[in-house]
Amino acid sequence: MDSISEESSSAVRSVLLDGAFQNLKILDQMMGVIEEQDRIFSEHEQACRSTFPSGHSIFKSIYDQKNALAGVMTSLRQMFDTLAEPMIRPLQITDLPDEILVQIFEQARGWEVEDMNSMVIANPRSADASEAGSVVTDDESSLDMNNNEGSTYRYDIEARKFQEGIRNIERIRLTCRKFCEISSHLLIPSLYVEMQPDSLVRLEEIAQHPTIGPGVRTVRALLHYYDATQAEDLSSFGMYGYAMVESKLASLRNEMLTNMTAKHWQTLLDTGEAAELAFHSISHEEESSEAVLDEQKSKYQSLLRRAHEEYRSRFEAQEALRSEGNFSRRVAAAMARLPVARRLEFHDIRYCERESFQIEKVEDDDHIFQMLLQPTEWYLGRSNEQVGLPIEIIPELPVYIHRAGIQLATLTIEIPINRYAGLLEGNIDTTELSAAMQGLKFFKYRPKLDREWMESETTDFKPLVLFLHSVLDTASIRKIALDHHMIFPRALSEFDVGPVMTFRQWPNLESVSLTRTAFHLKDLRSFLQTASPVLQELRLKFVYLLSGTWAEALDALRAADVPVISIWSPRDPEGDALQHDSDVFIPDSDGVYPVNRYISGATGQNPIWAFEQNASPL
Repeated sequence: MDSISEESSSAVRSVLLDGAFQNLKILDQMMGVIEEQDRIFSEHEQACRSTFPSGHSIFKSIYDQKNALAGVMTSLRQMFDTLAEPMIRPLQITDLPDEILVQIFEQARGWEVEDMNSMVIANPRSADASEAGSVVTDDESSLDMNNNEGSTYRYDIEARKFQEGIRNIERIRLTCRKFCEISSHLLIPSLYVEMQPDSLVRLEEIAQHPTIGPGVRTVRALLHYYDATQAEDLSSFGMYGYAMVESKLASLRNEMLTNMTAKHWQTLLDTGEAAELAFHSISHEEESSEAVLDEQKSKYQSLLRRAHEEYRSRFEAQEALRSEGNFSRRVAAAMARLPVARRLEFHDIRYCERESFQIEKVEDDDHIFQMLLQPTEWYLGRSNEQVGLPIEIIPELPVYIHRAGIQLATLTIEIPINRYAGLLEGNIDTTELSAAMQGLKFFKYRPKLDREWMESETTDFKPLVLFLHSVLDTASIRKIALDHHMIFPRALSEFDVGPVMTFRQWPNLESVSLTRTAFHLKDLRSFLQTASPVLQELRLKFVYLLSGTWAEALDALRAADVPVISIWSPRDPEGDALQHDSDVFIPDSDGVYPVNRYISGATGQNPIWAFEQNASPL
């Protein structure tokens, strides 16, 4: 539907552009006629002035016509520029006219010898002598032969040049074909797949494509979902539509109060309020008494009911794929046909392509219809404490991929999970999950949110820690990134990653990044003492030290043999920034953190001890 709308819009724009261009051509011709008249009158101005004064209507008429025409042309050019702007793009070779491209390739080929015989030209002197009955001497005969041989030689050169030109065209064609074969696999380096049949079919078709499939390296599972309550209850769905429109109308009303130029938005406001009222009446099973709104109300209620039918259909398709691991099984089978797809990512939404309801399009029924069909994001599930989210897919899909014979190299989880216990409640055994991770090299856990989120005091992090145990129980791991940056834990002692960092050794571990996590000093020391000799970097950001002091932690980090260690804004056990944070963990005039100078060995005195003793670091 969207593509058809875009095509029709582009076609209308092209017609308008062509009409504006043709009108500009006509006006330009008219301007030329007026300027010619102006030139003639200027040349004869002195002669005419004796008959016609300078203020005579004949002069004024020409000037008025010229100014009026110039104004029309300016307006038309502005309209042309406005229409053309969306279509302006950098020109490519393929934008050249075919006639020019043909000439370029003809030049590369060279010019064909039209008549082979015409290249062998008899000596003119020999022909003239024969016609005159003259006797041709042996020397002249020899000269003629040399000339014929020279002409044949020249023909051979031209023929070879032409054949070489043909080979040039062959090389161009073969090169283009080779470029196409080599680069086609780069067209789709990553694929998104949703819990909908059409999305799965697309994944399966690309997996079977002999050219594009071999280039897919990453499969991104989009686990936004269709909510059971909205699918089963029209009133709840109506409330969702009401909230969607109401939030935008509130912004529009505020804009109209402060922006005098926004008064023309009253029509949008009236239309939006009609939709809002219709959705609200369905959600509360109310009847409007305002007859003036009956027609619009009926239209929007009908639109809402149609959208609800489609929403319920998508929900049923989603649940069918969730049952008995159908979604995970089909994705795993597709990945098995993708020879280099060894990266799996879990996402909530596609941030770069997410579309929200636009009040400017409130009169576009199709836009409202599509926005009502938007799946629910996980952060909304968090705020509403919804159950039934497809959390079982996270441990399930890697196991099915392993069953299909694939060893994952990268696993990324960016979904803001609302109930960590769901990670362990599915049909997947943690032992099998660990077996599926034996080839894992990079693991990243970074729940993404549009806003910062405070965890409930009753949040139980133990299932998350156990899940991380299963995922990271492999000797192949090289990089670990645990980033809870957007989620603030209240019960810090519960979100302790110390057991995760110390439950085993990783001989190939090269990089560790921890953000808004917590650990005890003893666990930090244990990790550093048993760290892999190939560990190159350790990055700590907003980390909480549950026991011990940061001065002791700096001593432990200084003693560790890790080339790159960085600390940014560490926290005390209460979650507060350190009192001397600005003096120790902020870059100095040279742009270097004092704490990092100490850890690297550039200074000899612990900066925290120095601050507390009112002494300057050496």
